[in-house]
Parts: sequence; C-alpha cells; structure tokens
Amino acid sequence: EAFYLDENDLIFGSHRSHHEVLAKGFSAIRKMTDEKLSEILNAKENAATYNAICREFPSDDIKTTARRFFIFGILSDIFAKMTGFCGGVTGSMHIFFPPFGIFPSNAIVGASASIAAGAALFKKLQKKKGVVIANLGDGAAGRGPVFEAMNFASMKQFDSFWEEGYNGGLPLLFNFSNNYYGMNADTENETMSFSGDVARVGAFEEKGMNAEKVDGWNIPALADAYRRKFAEMKEGKGPCLIEATTYRLCGH
Repeated sequence: EAFYLDENDLIFGSHRSHHEVLAKGFSAIRKMTDEKLSEILNAKENAATYNAICREFPSDDIKTTARRFFIFGILSDIFAKMTGFCGGVTGSMHIFFPPFGIFPSNAIVGASASIAAGAALFKKLQKKKGVVIANLGDGAAGRGPVFEAMNFASMKQFDSFWEEGYNGGLPLLFNFSNNYYGMNADTENETMSFSGDVARVGAFEEKGMNAEKVDGWNIPALADAYRRKFAEMKEGKGPCLIEATTYRLCGH
C-alpha cells in the first residue's frame, strides 16, 4: 500500500510493524521535496539523529541523507539509543515518526484499528488531505476493538445526517494481512468463528466495506487493489477493507 502514500496519509501499525514503517517512510521520502525534507531533518527534535548521520555518513544528496536518517533513527529506537526518534524509549513495537505520516503500532493486537478510526474522523472533520490505514493481521479479526472500529467507521449517519461538504464515509482502510496464523494458533481452524476469508468480516456494513480479497504474493494485483481503494476513500466511499493473503513460512 505504501507505494501510493505520502506524508499526508497516516498509517497505524500492526502488532509487529517494522516492514510497514520502512515502506511508508521510503515512500514519503521519495515524494517529498528537498526543501520539506531539509526542514524535517533540521528540526530541533531531530538534532541527535541528524547530527549523527552528518558526522558518520555525510552526503550531498538530501534524499540519500533522509533515507540514512530514517533507518538510523529506527534502529536507534529499537536498540534503546538516544539517537532514536523518540530517544530510544519506543522499543521495537512503538516506532513512529509523524513527519512521514507514521504513527505508533500497538502491543495490544488490533488496538490500532480504533485509534485509526479516530484519526480518520479527524481528517474528515478538518478536511485534511490523505487517507488513514489500519494495518492488521488475521489474528486481529477476532478482537473487539477492530469490530468496534469497523462499526464506528461504517455508521449510516455519515451519509444520512451530515451536512453537505462533510458527508460521506471515513477515509479509512482496514488492511488485513492474512498469513493464516495468530501467534502459534491456526486462526481458521482454532480461534475464529469464520473460515477462509477475513474479508467477510466487513459484511455487516451495507456495501460490505467494499471488501476485497487479493493474492498478497501478486504484487501488481495488490497494487491495483490499493489504488482503487484509495480512490474510493478520497471520493467519500469509505471505509474500505482489503485482505491480502500470504503465508507464514517459519515459526513464531
């Protein structure tokens, strides 16, 4: 999904979100102007990270410097170093960097969904640019906060009661990555009431949340699905749901 996202789009991470954070950050860097990147790198709160990069890995190219800054800041937080974006206090599960539209993941499985719903409501009320992504695993499809968020995001009042200019669904994508395991449990046969399709959890909403199941190994098909969903959300046709199927190749 990150291929289409810029700094105005917000992601809220899954239980383990390093890949999501890296993809979103590099996408934002690719799309931002050199002037905007320079402003972020030189911000007072980023001084420790930026000064370390300039000292150890100097470069005349601002985008190269931004990529090194971003990776170094992430690794510093993971290893509890002061040169991290958050001074090394976030650890592995709560990495975030708001200037690139990256908000924290959550150690509580599925909890990011309800926070993302609130962020999407904020964007709608303030008429802010961009969409909001709640990145989730298949194990999160059995969690109460996820269903509460989906119900809240799908309320009919957004279409029925809200005045012109504010009506329409929330710009929110519930992005499920289904690898068929939640920790050590086979979600389909052991822990869930449904079988096979996580996309079916969107069926309680009238339009079925425009839900779509996509082969997560088929990158062009996946990119096309995200492109269409982002377009729908920007037209006020959200929320949307994507289930990207994959498979866990090794143990927990």
